[in-house]
Amino acid sequence: MKRIIVACLGVLLATTVVYADKPFQSRFSEEFSAPIECDEYDLILAFSVNTHVSRFFDKNGVIKSLHIQFKGDVEIYRDGFPDNVLYGRRADNQMADFPGGVFTGFVINGGFVKVNLPGYGPLYFDAGRVYFDSDFNITLTRGVHHDHLLQQSDAVCAYFQ
Repeated sequence: MKRIIVACLGVLLATTVVYADKPFQSRFSEEFSAPIECDEYDLILAFSVNTHVSRFFDKNGVIKSLHIQFKGDVEIYRDGFPDNVLYGRRADNQMADFPGGVFTGFVINGGFVKVNLPGYGPLYFDAGRVYFDSDFNITLTRGVHHDHLLQQSDAVCAYFQ
């Protein structure tokens, strides 16, 4: 997720546009995946995300804040067998403030990612609020943050045998 955040912030801040009275808005979609290694085969963790970005500027054209909304799907399937799929959702909002035009950090709110494994229960669930500083270090968390996907890979691998 850090890769997505850094890429979005970089692309979105590269454009200097003066919109003091209304936000500059853009939308785009992205798909990416990562492997989950099992003993005899790999699984694919695939994300398909729609992004809506609003950039707010002051009357001098200096950025004041950035709001990013992510909504999309999460799929986990055995490499080469995309018909047997675990589905999940991603929905969150990210907000960054720029006092004096300087990036000081951001916050993520929402039900970031939810995936349930039938017969097992929550496999991956992350919801609430996470604060990051300007170096993308987590400074504070609120809510439920269970990054079980990698810790529970045995259960995921067994499901797809």
